[in-house]
Amino acid sequence: MTNKNFINLDVRPFFGLSLSKKLEIPVIIYGAGNFGKDIYQCLIQSGIRVIAFLDRKATPESQWNGVPIYPPDWQDLSNSQKKIVKIIIAIHNRDIEIPPIISKLRLIGYRHFIQPVELYDTFSEQLGDRFWLTSRLSYKAWQAEIDECLSLWEDALSRKLFETLLNYRIQGNTEILPMPDLAHQYFPNDIPAWSSPIRFIDCGAYDGDTLRNAQNIGLKFDSVVLFEPDHVNFNRLTHFVVNEWDSPAFCWPCGVHSSTDQMRFALDGGEGGKLNEASGSNIQVVALDDVIYGFRPNLIKMDIEGAEIEALLGAKRLIIENEPGLAISVYHHPRHIWQIPLLVKTWNLDYRFYLRLHGHNGFDTVMYALPGEK
Repeated sequence: MTNKNFINLDVRPFFGLSLSKKLEIPVIIYGAGNFGKDIYQCLIQSGIRVIAFLDRKATPESQWNGVPIYPPDWQDLSNSQKKIVKIIIAIHNRDIEIPPIISKLRLIGYRHFIQPVELYDTFSEQLGDRFWLTSRLSYKAWQAEIDECLSLWEDALSRKLFETLLNYRIQGNTEILPMPDLAHQYFPNDIPAWSSPIRFIDCGAYDGDTLRNAQNIGLKFDSVVLFEPDHVNFNRLTHFVVNEWDSPAFCWPCGVHSSTDQMRFALDGGEGGKLNEASGSNIQVVALDDVIYGFRPNLIKMDIEGAEIEALLGAKRLIIENEPGLAISVYHHPRHIWQIPLLVKTWNLDYRFYLRLHGHNGFDTVMYALPGEK
């Protein structure tokens, strides 16, 4: 039985004013990275004055587009100015916890903060979807699918996390988020264990970080098949496999998708490379169903920057025939947190679904699907 309309879809400004009224007052942007700079462009195009950036990496005399970048403890404003200025929090990643930042800024004297969720009420079209971040008004149209997915989760922790993450996306209050499990991504210790030894397919193998973590917690592997399209990362991956890995490993310098083809990929030499038709280099992508035969995986992991649904479709035969455990990232797109489990459910396999959080701010959210007893 689903709990209909469990999400509060009433969108109300945090401070009793519309965002446009709030931003008539000069603002400071906390975070001078790409997200902060994109927000700056939106603000100045709307006639809103940005007086400074705050950033923990600020150096003396640093600035961007003529706007100074100060460290977070910058003290040049008067106490009365701090009480009226608006701080826009331009942090949207897995690594930085926001509530301690706001607490420290409050101690300095700032009083008003605008988080990305609220900012998107005005600038979602200009900024575009970023991972799970989208206009919170969109969720009204998706309520039926959200309610359907709620009933899939196996345990109370998964159901509570699902509700909390979606309420966070609508309320924008980071304080409601639980602390993430940073140590056990893809191998959580509070759900039934994966079959052992593990026959593993790793889509988005990066530099071998998932295998390295598995080694550190003492998991046993029979063999692994690894896919990584970024050539810089692939070189690091193969170096790790040759020098530090002790079970059979097969490394593919390819992406994973719904079909075997050439596609454009934005390389970054880090964890953020992704398919991008507008720019990037051509890479080979493969459907797992086209390239995996005679290898019976009991665990498939996918963390492939938003291509998870296409990759699952390209692995449908493999999954139906073998019913492996699945560890699938569901935070790269606003709808993936319910679309991905609902897709797997349509294949009528005896899976139990769990949801766990492994990063700050809703990042590194993973759906775990465990096969039933055979």
